[in-house]
Amino acid sequence: MPLSLRKSTPVMPSPPAEPVEPAEPEEPPPAPAMPDRPPSVPSHEEENTGSSRPRWLPAALAAAVAVVLVGVWWLGGLAGDDEGQKVLAPGEQFRDCSDCPLMVMLAKGAIAQGSDAGEWSSEAPARIVQVPAIAAAVTEVTVAQFEAFVADQGGITGACTRFDDGAWVEDGAASWRAPGFPQTGDHPVTCVSWHDAVAYTRWLAQRTGAAYRLPSASEWEYLAAGETVDCTSGNVADASLERTGGVWEAAACEDGAVHTAPAGSFNANGFGLHDVYGNVFEWVADCWNTTYVGAPVDGSAWLSGDCSARELRGGSWFTAPRFVTAAFRNHLPSETRSASVGFRVVRDP
Repeated sequence: MPLSLRKSTPVMPSPPAEPVEPAEPEEPPPAPAMPDRPPSVPSHEEENTGSSRPRWLPAALAAAVAVVLVGVWWLGGLAGDDEGQKVLAPGEQFRDCSDCPLMVMLAKGAIAQGSDAGEWSSEAPARIVQVPAIAAAVTEVTVAQFEAFVADQGGITGACTRFDDGAWVEDGAASWRAPGFPQTGDHPVTCVSWHDAVAYTRWLAQRTGAAYRLPSASEWEYLAAGETVDCTSGNVADASLERTGGVWEAAACEDGAVHTAPAGSFNANGFGLHDVYGNVFEWVADCWNTTYVGAPVDGSAWLSGDCSARELRGGSWFTAPRFVTAAFRNHLPSETRSASVGFRVVRDP
């Protein structure tokens, strides 16, 4: 059997010893008996090789996998992977509830808002405005959609100004249910004040948990996409309205509707939005200011100035075509209800 070497004190060599016959080799020990049961992977290795994996390894791997899965779930929640927080691509449509407005996602962008060449000083000065990504209603809020709000929150009362025999008159009997002309649930709601419109957006927000609101004037102008209107893309004062009398200027075409038309009846614009021009004026969030001097350039609403009046955009079934432009600004007292005024909602992503 071989000797191990160790450090020691040197000594003189002794005479060589007599040779010794080598010992017979020992028999190897018998192999361990195999169990009758089918081995698991760890026991198979241990029983056949005499080695084993550390007992803590499977538990450690399971814990690591669990940590990874929890991290993926948490990051997915931050990114909005649940149904209510899904990250939407521009152009993607969605609806947050069965009777909520159909929405479409719009990418962020920049617009040259206003006009220095227009005939109205309220359109100036033109400037570049950055508009964040938002979702916008594909159509104006309809009678049926507004009716769901009223059924849940209570009645909307107050007189409405309607067009009658060539003149606008205040009528205590007129309302969003009866604006002075026939409407169905698919028509845009009218005879709603700015406060009524804001109350509807707050109800939607409370009901869905999403940030519904009125658009700012800058956002509305972005929605309008700089397009012009004709009798195929918007319901404005036209030959059919002119024949009823009392219209001082009308388009030389027929759009098929004397008053409001069902929402979405006309061609969509480049964002897939209907009736941005015409049908009904749309309330926006901004207070009234006579020019754009001092206006925000980040797309937000201008919430200073004359806040007893709010801006209106887009024109209506009664508006002469030359006033139906992206830059044209109108306004009314915020409590006014008119048969030519409605609204559209937007939602923050």
